[in-house]
Amino acid sequence: LRKDARSTADSVVWELPAGLIEPGEEPAAAAAREIEEELGFSVKAEDLRPLGAWGYPAPGFVGEIHHFFSVKVDASKRGTPGGDGSPLEEVAEIVRVPLKEALEACRTGVIRDEKTELALRRLADEKLT
Repeated sequence: LRKDARSTADSVVWELPAGLIEPGEEPAAAAAREIEEELGFSVKAEDLRPLGAWGYPAPGFVGEIHHFFSVKVDASKRGTPGGDGSPLEEVAEIVRVPLKEALEACRTGVIRDEKTELALRRLADEKLT
């Protein structure tokens, strides 16, 4: 999870890495690029597993499509995030949170980003099967 380090204690926004798909880029390739830019892990698009079907966050209001993926990484092989120049990425704190704790943080309102909650719930469902 990433925490916006500029936020005050009452306005911290926790979220999973996310980003835009560049023109001509496949969703999994975009996810692999974002993982490197935001977390510093080099992963291959073919190693990403879709977490369900893509969806709209708010059809008719938001022109986004959300794709969710999971991938296993080796924490010892984490490099320096490449970043994309975004001011939010430059000050974000990256932390590892166990899935159970992250889901509880969603239930209690500590994590308020709905795309993050949906991704975490899909990841939990995947682990149950």
